[in-house]
Amino acid sequence: MEVMNAPERAESEVTLRELIDCGELQTIMDDFYSLTGCGIGIIDLDGQVLVATGWQDICTRFHRAHPETLKNCLESDLNLSEGAEGGKVKAYKCKNNMWDLMTPILVDGRRIGNICHGQFFFDTEEIDRDCFLQQARRYGFAEADYLAALEEVPIRTKTQVEALMSFYAKMATLVSQLGHANLLLKKEIREKEYVQNALVAAEERFHKAFDKIADVVGIVRLSDRCYLEVNDSFSRMLGYERESIIGRTSQEIGLWEKRNEYEAVVEVLLGGGSLWQQEIAWRAADGAVRIGSYSADVIEFDGEECALFVWHDITKRKEMEEALRLAKEELESKVEQRTQEWRETNQELQRINAELVNTVAQLTRTQVKLVQMEKMAALGDLVAGTAHEINTPLGIGVTLASHLKQSTLKLERDFTSGQLTRSALQDYVTQSGEAVLMLEMNLERAKRQIENFKLVAVDQAGEIRRVFRLREYIEEILLSLHAKLKKTKHRIEIVCEDSYEMDGYPGDFAQVLTNLLMNSLLHAYDGDEAGCIRIEVSKEEDGFVLVYGDDGKGMSEEVLEKIFDPFFTTKRSCGGSGLGMSIVYNIVTGRMQGGIECSSMPGEGSRFTIRMPALS
Repeated sequence: MEVMNAPERAESEVTLRELIDCGELQTIMDDFYSLTGCGIGIIDLDGQVLVATGWQDICTRFHRAHPETLKNCLESDLNLSEGAEGGKVKAYKCKNNMWDLMTPILVDGRRIGNICHGQFFFDTEEIDRDCFLQQARRYGFAEADYLAALEEVPIRTKTQVEALMSFYAKMATLVSQLGHANLLLKKEIREKEYVQNALVAAEERFHKAFDKIADVVGIVRLSDRCYLEVNDSFSRMLGYERESIIGRTSQEIGLWEKRNEYEAVVEVLLGGGSLWQQEIAWRAADGAVRIGSYSADVIEFDGEECALFVWHDITKRKEMEEALRLAKEELESKVEQRTQEWRETNQELQRINAELVNTVAQLTRTQVKLVQMEKMAALGDLVAGTAHEINTPLGIGVTLASHLKQSTLKLERDFTSGQLTRSALQDYVTQSGEAVLMLEMNLERAKRQIENFKLVAVDQAGEIRRVFRLREYIEEILLSLHAKLKKTKHRIEIVCEDSYEMDGYPGDFAQVLTNLLMNSLLHAYDGDEAGCIRIEVSKEEDGFVLVYGDDGKGMSEEVLEKIFDPFFTTKRSCGGSGLGMSIVYNIVTGRMQGGIECSSMPGEGSRFTIRMPALS
């Protein structure tokens, strides 16, 4: 039957044609018609006639051949099939004025077709031949042929119809049962085919997976220890041909390097146990010994008790472990050696560090002394300059006093001798007044020099904090340096408001400004150059900014980077100590709590910006 070869799909989609043998049923129904003269039709739900015998000419040649009368036939089929119950026959007189019978074919409660018998008259009814004649004329049938076909339509008794109805109901039941049985048979065949195909596919997948496994895998029959199956990795990794393995034992092949390992494994497997990652040594076909991780378990294969084993080659790992062990021992030895060397080096470093600490402490003390010496040197220059400045007015004063003394003694002699004249007295008074005036001016000048010296010297030598006027103090510092500055042609400009007052350490301020001036005199100009030094003070919200600049030769980038480094100087042969600018930096960033920046380029002079915040 077609059902045996139909493609697999849901039961609800199986058709009547797939469940019955249409050809065989057609033969049976032809014989049935020959014996009984009773026609039959088996029709599926799509209206396809699967089996047909004994259909009347009036139906096949006329009613189903004309479009309008065919509609009557189809309407008859529809009315017969609606509401039909399994095991029961339904009778219906169609619009073509003949009787039809129908019973459904059910499979597992689902209707899949109908068994039909039609085109007959009951013997109890009178055939209205005029009606059929009118039908022939209405639809254009040949009247003689149509009426002749009408005479061939069988006339059934009620008893015959009931018998036919009983037969067709039983036949429908039989066909339904046959269809259901075929459906079950189809399902069973499909299930068996599915299982068989699944087994074949699983076996194919198993063999593919078996051969694709990277490790050595095999099956050994426990009764005689012969190999039944090995994968491709067995030959690839150990060099044995598969044909030389199957049917032979490990002892015949010479696979196991250590017989005691082989016997221990066999004992465990014969006892029903299993092995997991045992280190086993095998000998390859080329004689090389290889180490593997061996796991095995007992299975049933082709009805026999066998051992399934997996051997994972760990030879490289073992070689690496041995190399790692040797490297570790060597490393430990080197570490011990390096540790001892480190201890010795550490002791030496500690000794050197102690020496460095002492050296740094000594350098620090030396630097403090040098800074103090630098301050004292500046103070010495101040003293020398002040002494020089005081010497001139005092020398003039001494000369005037001596001249006045001589004039007074002469006046006394002339007065005593009576030789004093009015004009001589007038000359003495005039000369004495001029001498006293000049003496007073020079003594006042000396007094101012001494007072300025006392103020600046005390500020530089001590650490007294007080409020001082910036411009006035800058002028006093320049006056104290007059002895050095008057030897140059430089012009000094001061830009500072007279009202600017600063609360701080004037000695530090004097030291900073003095060192900046000395730095310019020593480094910025050569020979008899006439330069300009500018000192500018501006007020900020939290203090003052002093900008000191000269138009001298400037500095290179390398010198600029080291300008504040202690002991760095480019004029050591000319008396530079390398501490001047370092002292400036330490004073500004230290007790003055400010900051200093320097900018300079060769040929463009130097500029120092000092920020002096208000002290807390």
